[in-house]
Amino acid sequence: MAKIIKVKRGLEANRGAYVPQLGEIIWTTDNHDMWIGDGSTAGGLKVTANVEGAYIPTSQKAAANGVATLDASSKIPNAQLPALAITSVFVSSSEATQLSLTAQEGDVCVRTDLNKSYIHNTGSAGTMADWNELLTPTDTVLSVNGQTGAVSLSTSNITEGSNLYYTDARVNTRIAATSINALSDVDTTGAVNGNILQYNGTNWVDASLPAGVTTFTGLTDTPANYTGSANYCLVVNSAGDGIAFENCSTVDGGTF
Repeated sequence: MAKIIKVKRGLEANRGAYVPQLGEIIWTTDNHDMWIGDGSTAGGLKVTANVEGAYIPTSQKAAANGVATLDASSKIPNAQLPALAITSVFVSSSEATQLSLTAQEGDVCVRTDLNKSYIHNTGSAGTMADWNELLTPTDTVLSVNGQTGAVSLSTSNITEGSNLYYTDARVNTRIAATSINALSDVDTTGAVNGNILQYNGTNWVDASLPAGVTTFTGLTDTPANYTGSANYCLVVNSAGDGIAFENCSTVDGGTF
């Protein structure tokens, strides 16, 4: 007749209070561990960790407080892992290549054609709605006149606005179209043909020539006519108070 040998058993919490005899085997029913006594050590000496390690109950696979399983690629499925912050960075030169990426939430795509970067959200629309642009600070200069990087501008890069650039042609045209009377210190009020501008100590104003003077000989300090003065020179007279015609051949250069 077969005999059944039962091993002393109990809870892990109670094991330490029991000193098994030499060679005596004890079993923890909650932890499924086996211990053997030496006659003196409380709780005995551990023989193996969890005798059930040789097999895993189906109820514990992929279950809370159980064990993780492997998928067809010998990897633990994402559903059995905590949230991971593993980010892949892709470089793309167009929207088409960006949308063709096999990306997960948190992956980043750098668009070289736009100088922008995007991060993948939880979307699965297969459009740019699945990506959010990474924003940059608004208090820094991103570009100058549409240019980025080391920017060097000239008038060729900046379109004229209300303030036009200087050119010789523009200045000449402006001067040609402007009257002398537009100057702040010129007043030609009442000017008539044949008059002159005369400075009055403050402004240049319209003035007429001396009455009756229309020729050189009409001046009071010049000879009255040119008669007999052909090929003569015009010099200051000997009195030093007027102009006279003198024979150039008689002009004395003086001695030394």
